[in-house]
Formats: sequence, C-alpha cells, structure tokens
Amino acid sequence: DKEFEIDFIDFDTNDFGVGTSSFELQGDVAILNGDLGSSTYRQVQYLIEQHPEVRIIHFNEVLGSVNDEVNVETGRLIRKAGFTTRVGATSIVASGGVDLFMAGKKRIYTFGGQLGVHSWANPGAGMFADELPRDHPAHQFQIDYFNEMMPNGADFYFFTLQAAPFDDIHFMTSAELEGWGISTE
Repeated sequence: DKEFEIDFIDFDTNDFGVGTSSFELQGDVAILNGDLGSSTYRQVQYLIEQHPEVRIIHFNEVLGSVNDEVNVETGRLIRKAGFTTRVGATSIVASGGVDLFMAGKKRIYTFGGQLGVHSWANPGAGMFADELPRDHPAHQFQIDYFNEMMPNGADFYFFTLQAAPFDDIHFMTSAELEGWGISTE
C-alpha cells in the first residue's frame, strides 16, 4: 500500500480550491479520500501517467469539492482515461464527490454506501441554484457535464438541486440510486 500526495512547484498550496485529497494505491485500485480540488486533478494526471495498472478509483470518504470548475475537468479526465469508479459499503460520498463518482466509465455502487446530494449557492452574489429558472445560464456548466456522464444527466442535475438546499445534504435512497442508474453494474 502506498499513499501519495503530490506537491508541484507551480502550485501555491494556499490558493483557494486546492482541496485535501489523497490516494492510497492497492494493486489496481486507488482509494480516494478528502475534499476535491485542483490537487485532485493533478493527482489523477499522476495516476494516469505513473500508475497505468490502476483501473479503479474507490471513493472512500469524499465529502465534496472546493472548486467545482476543476472538479468537472477532473471528471472528464477520469472518463477519458476509462477508470471505473466505485463506492463501497462503508463509503461516504457527498456533493462534488458524487459529481466526480459519476465520471466513471463503469460505476460500481455497493449497498450501504452513502451518496449525498444537494443544491449549490453563491450567497455573496445572492445566487441559489434551486431558486434559479431551469434555463438560467448558471446551470449550463453542470448540465453539460452531467449530460456527458449519464443519459438523463440534466434531469439528475435538477434532482440534486431539489433534493436538499446548499447548506444541507440528502442521502439518496435505494430507489433513487436505482432509478437514476447510479451503478452501471
């Protein structure tokens, strides 16, 4: 087992949106923990370049993202590389963690794992996603991403907005997990 965190010379760790993510390698599995951010993107790049044996990213405790724009790009990187994403029976994955989990070319969900979703907001700008009309341009970024990741992506995105406000979380029920096709297995 190896755990790695990557520091980069061109990377200021005091910047907003870095995150606390780390990966532990176990054979062909990389176990992901922490908050997602720009460091996660660099870590996934490192996995692709330096550990081609890794085919599965196991989401252990991933409670969200501190940089949604980078998180979406990390998801695209995961999808392009063909990784399988997996949530185990004791995993807790929420918010941006669910967004990233959805990037798996194959997605494995094990009963008991918790997947939590909610709306987003920019309170300083007075913008609350669940209050914006569906055709508001602020939604398009996430709609595009979810449409790339799943057949009913836009509908799933709007479900997350209504499931819980930005300062709360809704853990998806078994029926919701099945109905949205969260697992592709």
